[in-house]
Amino acid sequence: MTDRALLRAVRFADEWQGVGGDPVQFAAHVARLRVLDGRMPRVGTRIAWPADGGPVDRVVARARTLAGAGAQTLAVHFGADRTAERRMAELADALR
Repeated sequence: MTDRALLRAVRFADEWQGVGGDPVQFAAHVARLRVLDGRMPRVGTRIAWPADGGPVDRVVARARTLAGAGAQTLAVHFGADRTAERRMAELADALR
């Protein structure tokens, strides 16, 4: 992520969404956003929890790690399979 891209976010965006980085990279981008000239947008990221993506505890741990790194929002891709609705409910219960 370049400073030019982050600068556009602080100048024009309501939300910046980091994609594809690990929590350490995400935290570094959030820290950089905070020092650039402009208002601080809401920050978020995306993760995937496909049907074969392991137990819900692993997803909860990743979500909490990203929250600790500065994520205010989190989008989760559950995949297009028939278990997506069940896993959405499972994750919602686990995060309460």
